Amino acid sequence: MRVRAQLLTAAVAALTGVGLVLSPVGDDTRLLELAPGHGPSAGDLLGLALVVVGVVWLEALVLRYLPAVRRRLGDRPLFAIALLGGFGFGIAVVSAVQGGPWWTTGLLLASLSSVVLGGVLASVTPG
Repeated sequence: MRVRAQLLTAAVAALTGVGLVLSPVGDDTRLLELAPGHGPSAGDLLGLALVVVGVVWLEALVLRYLPAVRRRLGDRPLFAIALLGGFGFGIAVVSAVQGGPWWTTGLLLASLSSVVLGGVLASVTPG
């Protein structure tokens, strides 16, 4: 499969997963009980699985074509974008475990770095 088609497939999987997580699900059955009355439903877990598949696929493509991305961006901007994404992911994980509201900010930072790297990858690869 061509690189841009893989990027599109990964983005569709991640965005579909986000849509499933954000959609209101009618059943209140929780598969995991994280706190009293809180936890993901079956629809949430399916959405999270799609998000993970899409993001891992995107990052695997970026790692596969990292030399081309590095030539396009340069060392320092690539380091800054990767640092921003890692910092955002770390904030999201710690905040989600502790139950804080900062997980949205962390996921926004991680998503921003993924979108930038995916866009650079789409512009660098021939097909």
